[in-house]
Amino acid sequence: MADTQFKYDVFISYNHADEKWVVDTLLPALESAGLKVCIDYKDLGAGEIASAGIENAVKASRDMLLVLTQNWFKGQWTQFEVQVAIQLDPTGTKRKIIPLLSEPGIEKEIPVSISRYNWIDFAKKDREAIAWKQLFTALGKPDAKIPVANPQESAENTPASWFLAHPYGMPPNFTGRESERK
Repeated sequence: MADTQFKYDVFISYNHADEKWVVDTLLPALESAGLKVCIDYKDLGAGEIASAGIENAVKASRDMLLVLTQNWFKGQWTQFEVQVAIQLDPTGTKRKIIPLLSEPGIEKEIPVSISRYNWIDFAKKDREAIAWKQLFTALGKPDAKIPVANPQESAENTPASWFLAHPYGMPPNFTGRESERK
């Protein structure tokens, strides 16, 4: 399908218990990359039957992100959202369904219907930059700016910028408080 057929680039399926990361981190990162994002609280019509609204939103979205957590697996609406996406493209050739692992060990919970899709692991914080790069590449924005999770870990706070009052190693005969050296 041509991208012109879609109103949105991506639909986010998440449980409201996990809303903080979705709204504060994921959504701004996607929007700053220039993606048109469909998210329930902004894009589902008031007074519309919820199931019909979700179906229309998923149909209007080129791709779908699944923010996988224990809460996501417990949610009836999240299960409905992914089933709509699978029904619309059972072979997985017209749109991407991209699972985002958001909790350590959550990959053990993934059902067969979702396990056929390659996931992106946001649970390993030491590989978060890789996860963002994979996500933006999968969504057609490989050059998007990767968000910095902790501002103190930004480029301005590198070892080269640290002031070290004692830039040499400890003396070999150092005694007392050895445990603090580790």
